[in-house]
Amino acid sequence: MAGQLLSASEVAINGVAEVNGVNAQGDGVLAGVMQFLRDKFPVKTAANVAVRARVGVRTAEFWLSRDEGRRRDMGVDAFIALLQSDVGIDVIAAVMAALPKRDRPRWWVRHCNMARVIAIEAAQAQQQNEIKQLRLDMSDPKGR
Repeated sequence: MAGQLLSASEVAINGVAEVNGVNAQGDGVLAGVMQFLRDKFPVKTAANVAVRARVGVRTAEFWLSRDEGRRRDMGVDAFIALLQSDVGIDVIAAVMAALPKRDRPRWWVRHCNMARVIAIEAAQAQQQNEIKQLRLDMSDPKGR
């Protein structure tokens, strides 16, 4: 689960988002979301986005377009539908990754830190189990 939470954070996003009235498709937050969606769904991207945003495929194609003459802004209702979808947590992560670090809310920083702590603790538990098994194998009197 922790790996899934961090996947969208790895998306490289250029530019700075505005705090109010985010630049919908320019170098900003929704541009980062669109790039994440392209990466997440490399095949039939528009169809996958349309299903999750509850819009037509053509509408999603306009959002995803790299041609500034064709590109359209995503509405709030569609964005909320994306947040409510199975990729909602990754959409939030893409939004936060698009923000400059200083503008990310403290709750998001705590969330990411907790996800990392959980992943590290899980790895430690797995390593402790491996050590325990190795010690059992070394103590086997038959030397197997």
